[in-house]
Amino acid sequence: MGEPGTPPRPKRRWLDFALWGFVLWMLYGFFFGASDLKLGQTAPELRVGSWVRPPVASSLAELRGRVVFLEFWSST
Repeated sequence: MGEPGTPPRPKRRWLDFALWGFVLWMLYGFFFGASDLKLGQTAPELRVGSWVRPPVASSLAELRGRVVFLEFWSST
């Protein structure tokens, strides 16, 4: 583009990277961060950690709780 003999305009790849990063971060928060919300919960009751915690940690805690319950149930 432009006049013949002029160098091409530099691409703004950093802007694309920032925008896609923001979109992916919002999608991550929507699908994995809001899993702790309950119906009727208000803003002060929300925990900040629920928006930044990886989904693996919650599933591991869930699995650990089930294993402890099964061990307790089988010992009685």
